[in-house]
Amino acid sequence: MENQPLISVVMNCYNGQEFLREAIESVIEQTYSNWELIFWDNQSSDDSRKIAESFLDDRIKYYYAPSHTNLAVARNLAIEKTSGEWIGFLDTDDLWFPKKLELQVQKMNHSNLGLIYSFAEAFEGDLTRYILPARFKNVLPEGDLLEELLKGNFITLPTALFLKKAYEKVGPIPSDLVFASDYFLFLNISRYYRINAIQEVTARYRMHNNNWTKKQKVESVFEPIYIVKNLYSDLNESERKRTHKFNYNRRISERIIVLLIYGHIKQFFRGVFQISNPFFVFYYGLRYIYREIKNN
Repeated sequence: MENQPLISVVMNCYNGQEFLREAIESVIEQTYSNWELIFWDNQSSDDSRKIAESFLDDRIKYYYAPSHTNLAVARNLAIEKTSGEWIGFLDTDDLWFPKKLELQVQKMNHSNLGLIYSFAEAFEGDLTRYILPARFKNVLPEGDLLEELLKGNFITLPTALFLKKAYEKVGPIPSDLVFASDYFLFLNISRYYRINAIQEVTARYRMHNNNWTKKQKVESVFEPIYIVKNLYSDLNESERKRTHKFNYNRRISERIIVLLIYGHIKQFFRGVFQISNPFFVFYYGLRYIYREIKNN
């Protein structure tokens, strides 16, 4: 393999001891060996540090956060410690297949390439539940993906490998993002860079019971709306031409109608005023509900 760039694996950890050893082992077992693991300990109180430091591999670099922060800030701080040309996130409960990095290095075949992603297995315990992303079941799109990503995020975090220069161009990740920091990063990278896809599974994404509060559910709907709204309003004329098939009002309306479906009436009306004409919410919202009923 001629091209062997250093890849920085960023692992953010806060009390992640349960699956941590397995996650780190999946990095060590990579067939591509030119990597460093930036382990950012967000002031864990469990045995995370002990587990991380038990691996006698000088490619693993442990950092203890000076203060506890939210995940978006922790990701930015960890990235500051990276030395690699490319960066990939692996959370403490997810896994990589052995050839993941090797396959991605082989796809570094374009001068304006900013990100490489793939399919992932969503698993729970010993069972594989389904393959991600559900939106593209057979062939993942690649190339200019700005329009597709405006419709919603379909890049599964542990599969993504992105150019550090791309992060430096669009980052840092806003500190107020809680649920959609990866979407912010991927969408903004797609504005300036090509994205390549590997048409096979390279990672495993662990599923957990979702015990979100009402506030968390609402914010998980609003964060992508704000991200899309801010980026779309900033596009220049040539960028708008690249997204001519994207229907902004439809995209936002379909997300807002979810709040009504979940019974969040106050938040629903808050969302209605995020678009210029409230009629769109009801028009596209009703079409969305009909489509969901028909498909199920």
